[in-house]
Amino acid sequence: MEVKVHFWNASSSKLSFGHVALEMDDGLYISWWPGSPLKDPWHAFKGTFAKCYPSLDAEVEEHKCEPETYWLLYLDENKLKSWFSGHLEGSCRWDIRFRSCAVVVHKALSEGHDFFKQKSSEFISPAEVIELVRRYALTE
Repeated sequence: MEVKVHFWNASSSKLSFGHVALEMDDGLYISWWPGSPLKDPWHAFKGTFAKCYPSLDAEVEEHKCEPETYWLLYLDENKLKSWFSGHLEGSCRWDIRFRSCAVVVHKALSEGHDFFKQKSSEFISPAEVIELVRRYALTE
């Protein structure tokens, strides 16, 4: 089975950091967004409830923007799914430092393969996640 990682570049808005989502063949879709508009940078740090999309199609339909997509092989999908299931049982909050789309996808990928553990997920941007994905793809 393969895992797809979808990446949207940051826009010109100073409150947009780009976005990254993860999709599995079995239908699991991990897309972690702020659930309310971010009025200023303070709100990005303070956080809000999280909004999750059920699929890539739903996300593209709402945002009207297609992502770059990367296909990854040889990830432990059971560990990845188990981690995300536990994540959903915790706080469903979004914040830019500890519970952003990039942090959530990076932690899921880190469960799927040790390669992704080389970067601490204390703070990671969508662009940094995709750089790791690109490097991983070269090692497959």
